[in-house]
Amino acid sequence: MQWLKRAVLLSAMGMSLVVISSARAADDANPRYTHWSRYKVGSNTTMVANVSTPQGMTINMEMKRTLKELTDDKAVIEVVSSTEVMGQSHPGKPHDEIIQAKKAENDAYKEVGHETVEAAGKSYDCTVIEATQTVPAGPGGRPQEGKAKVWVTDDVPGGMVKLEATGMSNQTVSFLLKSFEAK
Repeated sequence: MQWLKRAVLLSAMGMSLVVISSARAADDANPRYTHWSRYKVGSNTTMVANVSTPQGMTINMEMKRTLKELTDDKAVIEVVSSTEVMGQSHPGKPHDEIIQAKKAENDAYKEVGHETVEAAGKSYDCTVIEATQTVPAGPGGRPQEGKAKVWVTDDVPGGMVKLEATGMSNQTVSFLLKSFEAK
């Protein structure tokens, strides 16, 4: 189950990767902040993932992200996740993600194209972004490099419609937009 912990960590890493904004944004504007700032507090998205393990188990994950606070300097996103393994639900501990209005110097991503994604009963025209990030090591472990591919649109709070995150073990976790509420 150690790989599951890594997969969930890498998925969370992917959820917090930079997402692209329109070309109108200022050079120092954080695109992730820009995607949330278009919406009011209470707007949210729910992403789901189904993972098949090498041992033949199916793991279902769900992650809800809600805009909790929005100021000129930051957006605070409450992240609530749950995992279901072998019919047993394992709720994650809710936590807040703070997204600064200005991007960090080390924010790096590469736009690789545009694709249409079917999610939440609708088609979305998305910009596709690839990114790499090192996830810090846990106790006794070594840092891991994670790769992610993210499909984003202006039509959804936070921008994210689809995410594929891959860790060192080459286990890929794919999240897809299940629902959203725009306020």
